[in-house]
Amino acid sequence: MDRLLAKLRNAIAPVLLLAGCGIPVASIAAGGGEVAGAPAAAYSLRSQDIRIGEGDSLLAGTLVLPARPGRVPALVLVSGSGPNDRDGRIRGFRAYRVIAEHLARSGTAVLLLDRRGVGGSAGNWKHERIEDRTDDTLAAVRWLRRRAEVDPAQVGVMGHSQGGWVAELAAARSRDVAFVVLMAGPGETVRDQILTDERNELLRTGHSPEEAEARARQVDRWLAVADAIAPACRGVGGHPLCYTVEYDPAPALARIHVPVLALFGQLDTMVPPEPNRTLIEAGLRRAGNTQLSVRVFEGANHQFWAAKTGARAEYAQLHPAYVPGFLDTVSEWVASVTAPAVAAGD
Repeated sequence: MDRLLAKLRNAIAPVLLLAGCGIPVASIAAGGGEVAGAPAAAYSLRSQDIRIGEGDSLLAGTLVLPARPGRVPALVLVSGSGPNDRDGRIRGFRAYRVIAEHLARSGTAVLLLDRRGVGGSAGNWKHERIEDRTDDTLAAVRWLRRRAEVDPAQVGVMGHSQGGWVAELAAARSRDVAFVVLMAGPGETVRDQILTDERNELLRTGHSPEEAEARARQVDRWLAVADAIAPACRGVGGHPLCYTVEYDPAPALARIHVPVLALFGQLDTMVPPEPNRTLIEAGLRRAGNTQLSVRVFEGANHQFWAAKTGARAEYAQLHPAYVPGFLDTVSEWVASVTAPAVAAGD
């Protein structure tokens, strides 16, 4: 088993770093700043460090709230894969904190959480399945619903990248989730998403279609091995890929009955608009759910930054800031699906 895992790791090391849609923060050079637009009708905000659970189940994070009277809508922001802290720092850009502060200024509370084993949260993010992350997310939803400042009928989940699978499954599993925002959230399986990314990254960095397909076939052979040994690999605390490679979001999508906003970057190599938009639409259609809104941001990459090719190879040359319209799209849509609750609370 150990020798097999070592071969697997060496053969697809670049892919394993990204397994299940995410980029390790440490792999991207530091620098850059943060840019956030303020909503038209802005509230002041306040934040509070929080703890959910205790001991081995402890989750630590920050609740960012609008300073306004009455109960407000809220959401849990679920990060992508890798050792993300609550702020989602990437090249000095606090990606998730920027979203949280923008939404709070527009009237929606946001709960940010450290991944397990990062910051103040207990556990080990390397040994989490999508289902495990969903358990944590629903615990956070229940915690928010008990807060005096929050309208318990208007608590949603926003998931970035791998966090999109988590948001989908949370909404499928619990009626406590009132809405879903997918920020480059996949409709593909984990295995297919890795292959999509591998092909696109090569194509965007000057390789031929033939080279990209040859590499994808090689990676797929190793992913088949990872898939086959995943249960045994998890039993010995193996590579993070063993915990996610089997996941398929289709059953969850077919059980979502709440409004969904799906956001894509046109140049995203990891979760491109197609086939993910079509797969999400098809899944929701099986649920009889017609409450899907989709926005594709021209010239944006997986992080929703302005990009040239969308390839990860160019990240260090880009200015880390959300493309125009991204933040407002999120806040305006959340306000639209929670508007009745806001009116009742005023």
